[in-house]
Amino acid sequence: MASVQQDPSGNFHIKFRYAGKQYRRSLKTIHRRTAESMACHVEEKIRLILSGRLELPDDAVEPTSAKTAAVHVRHFDRLMGEKKPLRSTTTASLQAYVTARSKKKGKRGTVSAATIRKEISTLGSLWSWAVGQGEISKPFPRSGLVFPKRTEKAPFQTVGQIHRQIHQRKLSDDDAAELWDAAYLNRTELQSVLDHVKQTATHDFLYPMCLLAAHTGARRSEVCRCLTRDIDLKESTITIRERKRSKSARTTRVVPLSAFLNAELKTWMKKKPESPYLFPEVHDCFRIRKEQQEDGAMQPDEASHHLNIVLSGSDWSNLRGWHVFRHSFISNCATQGVDQRFIDAWVGHQTDEQRRRYRHLFPDSQKQAIDSVFSG
Repeated sequence: MASVQQDPSGNFHIKFRYAGKQYRRSLKTIHRRTAESMACHVEEKIRLILSGRLELPDDAVEPTSAKTAAVHVRHFDRLMGEKKPLRSTTTASLQAYVTARSKKKGKRGTVSAATIRKEISTLGSLWSWAVGQGEISKPFPRSGLVFPKRTEKAPFQTVGQIHRQIHQRKLSDDDAAELWDAAYLNRTELQSVLDHVKQTATHDFLYPMCLLAAHTGARRSEVCRCLTRDIDLKESTITIRERKRSKSARTTRVVPLSAFLNAELKTWMKKKPESPYLFPEVHDCFRIRKEQQEDGAMQPDEASHHLNIVLSGSDWSNLRGWHVFRHSFISNCATQGVDQRFIDAWVGHQTDEQRRRYRHLFPDSQKQAIDSVFSG
């Protein structure tokens, strides 16, 4: 059922079939005995699933989340020991892991407290699964862990504000990068970026994708998996299929389309390739990738790759990819005084921490409040 193969570099891969599909994954080992042992483990899990003794979650994990979890596991293997049994993990070994990770170099200085907490949560999820399978009986030993202090994310700022801070404070590239993570485009800047994409992109799909993200606040993955039937041009709405808001249910949110977006989508839908997806995969622009998230849909990594190409070397090369469109949508709605409840519904915000980063952008609300307290 499962077989191992060795590539020219000496690394072993496993090949197996499940539900009519063939899978090939690296085992990250050059030792045949270890590879064959892992293959036997995979075969046993498949047999348990087919016999009904082990349940496979139905679409429980977002593909990008699964990829992130795999990165976390590699960190555990490196710092805690690849052969260390999960059940032997203790609070002390977890604390040692937290301390070690907090000293490692990250994208912005050392690895952040938020990243380390996510990694521990991933390990906790693995632990819960093992408990459910009867492999472990004791609770996850997370209680009492001490994490480094969390640095609050910077509030959203315009590109002009960021340029002024970089100049006035003489910031290094690393320090400036933290500000660019919080950049949003005002309406004039947003239109300039969209015009640049429209004029520069070599593939027709990129401009309507960017426009949809900019005018709805949809995430990159949400745009990629959007179906043609999710667009209602008559009612001028889009139904966005979520995967982050709930782990136990498939949820959606409905966002109104601007008149301009409605017209552009109408044009795009007339000329796009035949497919149930609004943005189908385009074979002549594929790069090599390990796996697909939605069979037949434009892949998020592909979308990022082509946006980066278009922005590279331009005045907008510092922008942080697709998420800047979501930041800009939220921030521009706030600066125009749109009710926060509408914004929350349109973008799927759930926590006050998410709202706090753009709350200062509501026009004159704070100044009016303080003036009402101390007015003569």
